[in-house]
Amino acid sequence: MAVRRVVLDLDETVLRRSPLGRLAVYVPGLWRVPGAVGLCGEPLLGALETVRRLRDNGVLVHAVTARWGALGRGNTRAWLDAFGMQDATLSIPDWPLPDGDARAAWKTRAIAELARGPEPILAGVGDRASDIRAYRKAGLPLAIGVTQLAALGPAGCPARAASMRSAGADMVLSDVSGAEGEVPSVWGAVGDAVLRNDRS
Repeated sequence: MAVRRVVLDLDETVLRRSPLGRLAVYVPGLWRVPGAVGLCGEPLLGALETVRRLRDNGVLVHAVTARWGALGRGNTRAWLDAFGMQDATLSIPDWPLPDGDARAAWKTRAIAELARGPEPILAGVGDRASDIRAYRKAGLPLAIGVTQLAALGPAGCPARAASMRSAGADMVLSDVSGAEGEVPSVWGAVGDAVLRNDRS
């Protein structure tokens, strides 16, 4: 089976970071301490199951994150490995990116470089308008936005979703994990969309 790729943002897309996690990812050598890399973030409900499902269908993850690589690369790589994404590839900048425009420009270049390789990219999944702009500028065939209720709160989700639609998202899915009586995860729908795009 030929390998294909899906581009995933990490923070608040695949994982949720606590205030401690926002600092922990930049602690040099944290990944060398057994079990400590989990401080960098908790996988969002359904995300790892969808990554496994995509892998079973020959679709591997390429993580594109705007974290500062000079301090965060080792812990980010270790987090991916610890949570079953040892075969994921990673793009991370060597310098801090100050704002959404800088993040989008850097991510566009990183994804365009990946797209020149032999493995087709089926989709990009992210949680910000800057992610969606990068996927569109890099020519990805499918751009999926996700919003996290736990990260943005009830008032923040609609505004974030609207910004991603304006940036050109094909679909925006709202993850209401933890909201009583709501659907637990959007990740099943993300996997369905990526695999449908593979067959189209």
